[in-house]
Amino acid sequence: GRGGGRGKTSGRGHKGARARKGKPIPYVGFEGGQTPLYRRIPKRGFRNTRFQYNYAELNLDTLAHAVHTGRLETPAGEEIGLKELVDSGAVALSMHHAGVKLLGKGAEGFDMPVNIAVS
Repeated sequence: GRGGGRGKTSGRGHKGARARKGKPIPYVGFEGGQTPLYRRIPKRGFRNTRFQYNYAELNLDTLAHAVHTGRLETPAGEEIGLKELVDSGAVALSMHHAGVKLLGKGAEGFDMPVNIAVS
């Protein structure tokens, strides 16, 4: 009944969009008729997805692990090229990658001299 907390309007209040059946709010970001925030703020920039460069990532700890396990040979004074990195499994390249980006994760534990060919 009325005293149960779910009587008369069943907790929906009087009138308004939330009192009607169906979805109470028209869409995400709806502000009750006021211009939504995403339309008040000016557009900035664009994403050049057609010509963007995607790089295969190589962290220093991955490189060190490949050297320590013997998968990647590093003769003194010789450069490590893209072919050696791919053959050792340190980097997985596909046709979508424009190259390799060397990242710094594991730099504090990296203690070996390595020559990497840059192109």
